[in-house]
Amino acid sequence: LLMHPPFLLGFIVGFLTLAVCFVLPLYFFNVVRKAVPELAYYREAERTKLETVALGKGEWVSRHRSNHWVNRHAAIMRTYKQDTAWFMFVELCASFALAGIQAAIVESWAGCGHQKMFAALVFAILLALEAVMWPHARHRDSCVDFIGLGLQACAMVMLAIGYYKGGVTYWTFELGGILLLAAVVTLLAKVVVDVGSELYILVTGQRRVIQAQTFNDHDEKSELVALEPMQDVGSSSVPYAFGGETLHTLPL
Repeated sequence: LLMHPPFLLGFIVGFLTLAVCFVLPLYFFNVVRKAVPELAYYREAERTKLETVALGKGEWVSRHRSNHWVNRHAAIMRTYKQDTAWFMFVELCASFALAGIQAAIVESWAGCGHQKMFAALVFAILLALEAVMWPHARHRDSCVDFIGLGLQACAMVMLAIGYYKGGVTYWTFELGGILLLAAVVTLLAKVVVDVGSELYILVTGQRRVIQAQTFNDHDEKSELVALEPMQDVGSSSVPYAFGGETLHTLPL
């Protein structure tokens, strides 16, 4: 949409991309809103302190064996707490906002500075939400996001200052680059820990065991409900004259 000069194919691709950026977060938000907690919820498990730090207090599980919702949509909300599963919607919106800001065509030093300041504002808003809500099921994820977002916000401010100065203050660009590199290293360390955690869960089978326990609990509850005696509305009971039994009579 922002290509200069515009042409038809570019306009179509840009319009479709913009539509996806609006529709995709709403779709995921609606999927989570309808499923939690009716179809899926976050179930806590018995874990050691080290396991709790690395893996979290529990796992997302499906309630019904016939509708294994988590098996299909785990990637959407695996890292979030039950009451903040919708935070994925916020992070997607922030990602698309940053993409839109970076896609803007600027032709001046001041324009580049404005662009970086808007990006810093998005990072700062997301950082504030992370600090207040701690939306992730594993606290280490929120800590890493907090550090990464802070580094990126500061880097954008440094780059903006450099652009506002007309590119004369080279140290601001160098400092901004160092901060961005530190953010990348932080995120890479998180990826390494996440891969190790997933391998540990796969080897120990903890996620599979927690899900199986949930299915068994639900099956037992269903059997108890099925065994409960049904009482007809309007029925009455009277003592039987020749024994201790009770006769149930239905209204005519």
